[in-house]
Amino acid sequence: MIVAIQHVPYEGLGLLEEIFDREGVPYRDIRVFETDKKGVSPLNSLKLDGISGLVVLGGPMGVYEADQYPFLRKELEILKKTLTKKIPTLGICLGAQLLAEAGGGRVYPGPCKEIGWFPVKMLAEAESDPLLRHCPKETMAFHWHGDTFDLPPGAAHLASSERYPNQAFRVGNSAWGLQFHLEVTGAMIQDWMACGDQGILKETPRFLPDLQTLARKVFREFAALVKS
Repeated sequence: MIVAIQHVPYEGLGLLEEIFDREGVPYRDIRVFETDKKGVSPLNSLKLDGISGLVVLGGPMGVYEADQYPFLRKELEILKKTLTKKIPTLGICLGAQLLAEAGGGRVYPGPCKEIGWFPVKMLAEAESDPLLRHCPKETMAFHWHGDTFDLPPGAAHLASSERYPNQAFRVGNSAWGLQFHLEVTGAMIQDWMACGDQGILKETPRFLPDLQTLARKVFREFAALVKS
């Protein structure tokens, strides 16, 4: 069973849902924005026993805003445990930042926002990485973030971009952080850009098909890792 932590209604599993369904990997969402009648987060009852994988999705909050979003502290605790237990873990955008912090890195505001389609360059470590070995040396990826992070000590540095040197990393052999969005669908981008730069929408038909082809390969590898 994969558990996916979702922070806001509009940042769901996207293409990951298709792959998990196709590969026969059971999964369930934990939506931290939906509390019970007493205001208790569903994270509080999450137990790692029986969980074969964890996905932590994106969101507009910063890791350093735990006073405003207390569930972030709980997520850091969970991620530290998954690292110790070597449970396959995938963090995307905010999820990658949380993973970096849990692994001993530091998260902080970046020099500028990176929103839209920008190239990501794979580094030497990516060539033999279990997930990112399928990636070409340069990939046009979708971005939506303004924060960045220092790599956790000992992490494998897998990808970078011109504005943000830390775009992907691996902790040990079980946890990956992706600052960019591999999981996006056309509908997700349409929702995100409803009040934004319409120029990004015009670029999407050009770049999204190749990104999704790549994403399916990467996510199938993650699903296989979970099943093993």
